Amino acid sequence: DDDDDDAANPVESWLSLYVGVGGNVAKEALPSALYLGVYEAVKSALLKTPQGAAVPLAVYLVAGGAGEICGSFVRAPAEAVKSLVQAGVTTSFADACGYIVATDVSRKRVARAWSASVWRDVPMGAIQIALFELLKTYILNSPSISIDVNTLQAEAMLGAIGGLVGSGVTTPLDL
Repeated sequence: DDDDDDAANPVESWLSLYVGVGGNVAKEALPSALYLGVYEAVKSALLKTPQGAAVPLAVYLVAGGAGEICGSFVRAPAEAVKSLVQAGVTTSFADACGYIVATDVSRKRVARAWSASVWRDVPMGAIQIALFELLKTYILNSPSISIDVNTLQAEAMLGAIGGLVGSGVTTPLDL
């Protein structure tokens, strides 16, 4: 009985919760790097213009959306590969990569999945990073608030708030 095995080795049972985490981290690393790199480049360029400097919220939203679109070009196929391996359709990363490009049908499925994720992820990414930047700027410009916004904890909290609001706004797009 599998339940008896889990009870006999609780450490192994607990560690089994993390099976697949490495693949998920690998799947998100490059798209996240692209997202932030494009975001910073677009933000910097737009904030240097008189129009961008006048409306930083619009700059953060546009830059966040641009970053998310670029990241999604890598994230969608990576998600397809991860799902194929997790579901046991293929047995390896290489087999899954071959599977998603092997036929016109599989390429169309990845494109359709990418399209659906863009409708969810672009608004989410734009809202999350814009709120993060606005909160950080507000705190920096408020003498009565003494929080070092450049610490890991503060940035994580600001990002979490942005993510909470962004997901709340965009969840209907994901249904």
